[in-house]
Amino acid sequence: MWILMDDPCGIVCACWTHSLILFGNFAMAYGVLIPWYGWTAPAALHMTIFGILSLLAMLSHLSAMTTNPGAVPLNCPAPSMADESRCPVPMCHRCDGYKPPRAHHCSQCNRCILKMDHHCPWVNNCVGQNNQKHFILFLCYTLTISTYALMMLAMRAVSTVSAMEHLSQRNRPGALMRPLAGPNGYSSHSGTDDAGPVFVNCLLFFEVRL
Repeated sequence: MWILMDDPCGIVCACWTHSLILFGNFAMAYGVLIPWYGWTAPAALHMTIFGILSLLAMLSHLSAMTTNPGAVPLNCPAPSMADESRCPVPMCHRCDGYKPPRAHHCSQCNRCILKMDHHCPWVNNCVGQNNQKHFILFLCYTLTISTYALMMLAMRAVSTVSAMEHLSQRNRPGALMRPLAGPNGYSSHSGTDDAGPVFVNCLLFFEVRL
C-alpha cells in the first residue's frame, strides 16, 4: 500500500475531506430532508442515494490516496536501447536514476512520477499514471453529490416560499429557513426544527468549499 506519512498538511487535508463529506450527509439528513419530509419513504430514498454517492466518493478518494501514482524506482538504470543511441539519457539527480519520458520529480513524494499531473494535498498523493482514474472518479462523485445537494436545497427553498405564502393568507408568521409542514402534513416541533437552519447554512458552506 502506498501512503505518505511524512506530510502533516496532506494528512490533515485528507481527513478534512472525509469529514466534510460525512458532515454533508448529516446536514442533508437532519437539516433538509427530515424537517421537510419527516420519517417517510421519500426522505429515506434521498438519504440512501446521497449516502451511496458519498460512499463512492470516499472510496475513490481512498483509492487515489493509497495507490502508487507511478513512482519510478530509485537508482533506476537506463534502458538498454538508450546505450546504443546517441541521444542523451535524461537522468534525475535527486532520484539518482533514469527519468522516463513524461515523468516529473515530486518534492513531496521525493520520487519521479510517471505522467505526473500535480501533487494534490486533498488526497495526500500525487496524481499520476496509476491513480488518475480514481482521482477523476472522486471529482465526479463529489460534483454529483454537490449538485444533488444544491438541487434539494433549491427545491426546499421553493417549497418553503410556497408554504409561507399559504401561511400568510392565514395571517401566520413564518420564517424562511424554518422547517414547515410538508406535503404529507408532517410538522415537527422538536429540537431538529431549531437546528434545521444551522444545518442548512453549514451544508451551503460545505458545497461552496467543494
